[in-house]
Amino acid sequence: MSPVFFSSRRLASTIFPRRSLRAAWALMVTLFVVTWPSHAAYDASHGRQSRVELRMLADAADGRLDEHSLVEATLIAGGTMDRVQLRRLDQQFDALANELSDVLDWKTSARERAAAIREFLHERVLGEYRSNASDVAQTLNTGAFNCVSASVLFVALAEHCGLDAHAVQLPEHVRCEVVAGGLAIPIETTSLTAGGQLPSRQRLARTLTPVELVATIYYNRGVLAFDRGDLQTAIDLNTIATQLDPGCRPARENLLDAINNRVVELMKSSEAALARQLLDAGLQIDPEYRPFLANRAYLQRQIP
Repeated sequence: MSPVFFSSRRLASTIFPRRSLRAAWALMVTLFVVTWPSHAAYDASHGRQSRVELRMLADAADGRLDEHSLVEATLIAGGTMDRVQLRRLDQQFDALANELSDVLDWKTSARERAAAIREFLHERVLGEYRSNASDVAQTLNTGAFNCVSASVLFVALAEHCGLDAHAVQLPEHVRCEVVAGGLAIPIETTSLTAGGQLPSRQRLARTLTPVELVATIYYNRGVLAFDRGDLQTAIDLNTIATQLDPGCRPARENLLDAINNRVVELMKSSEAALARQLLDAGLQIDPEYRPFLANRAYLQRQIP
């Protein structure tokens, strides 16, 4: 019998039950200890920059952003760690927000203001749609965007203009809503014409907090890492995503798959001890995950 190897899964129509953030932090520490060499190298190469991310994650650990704006947190989640670059991009967004405030007709209804904000976003920022363009820094610098980066910027601009806005997660998609008068106004940020969703998709909608929106960026980066075969990075990013948003089932599934495939890699390279440690960490997440159980049995037969 050979080790069980799986490709990534990205679709989910149900929500994984929430774990406590304390348990998620403990699991993250376990995975970092098991894979310590790669993280030691990361700290050595990034030094001061990596502490920017650690500070943001510490701020988000209670499910709220108190010391970081949504834009700053998502910039960091997208990989911008340099403080000078963060300050420049923050100032770039602030300039856009102030420009919007000057041109927005504040006497119109919330629905009309939301539409005007979306139009401003497309005219002044958004350029080419790219399915992998979740990085808000890339969007601000080049205009490349997807549903996640566009939703981040819409929510931040809408809140700057006094609207009650949030992101909404659907299968393979993120859009926004503006709440006014007790009604939720759907906003499709990737298009100037689309509005709501089909009823079948709407039933699967899940409102995202700012921290959960940050988690979505980590998840999308994890998918890209998995697809290019960088399993350790996929583990790292999906671990953070599930830590910040325990309700994101796609991130959990890709985390399980990445751990499993990394275990197989380690077994193939005769690193059985490290494979066992990583497998044990994976079983803490899901003791009934069949590939883990199959590969544990395989290891036990190979090395009693």
